[in-house]
Amino acid sequence: MKKMKRVISVALILVLMLSNLPINIAAITSADLSISENGVSFICSLEGFKSTCYSDNTQSSIGYGTKCTGSSVQPHASGLHSITEGEAMRLMREQISSTYVPRVRKQTTGIIMNQNQFNALVSLCYNTGGGTSIIANSPLVKYLKGQID
Repeated sequence: MKKMKRVISVALILVLMLSNLPINIAAITSADLSISENGVSFICSLEGFKSTCYSDNTQSSIGYGTKCTGSSVQPHASGLHSITEGEAMRLMREQISSTYVPRVRKQTTGIIMNQNQFNALVSLCYNTGGGTSIIANSPLVKYLKGQID
């Protein structure tokens, strides 16, 4: 139930981001984009900061929702190690750049979009794990492809 609420929240936020886009933003393909500071701030605001490990659906997470690694922590072993906010931000940025931006690019090859749309897709990917078809089958990508109005 909690996971479904998160997915619905992210979908609603994506719609809100799309409705507030300035009309004169130039559109380019996802291959030319990377997450912006606004995108990072947006993800941080959704995730919130937790200095110790916590149970996050199927994994233990820490900081701004990054996987809790680097110790002998058992899955969902809350509070067994901690992280500073600066370390959490660094880990999140690294994970976004190395994992989630490439997943979005791969699943949106050749699709024209603007920075806000790319940020929204990276946020969705970060929040859901962005498996092989989550992004490609999302309503936003279908909208960008002209498959839905």
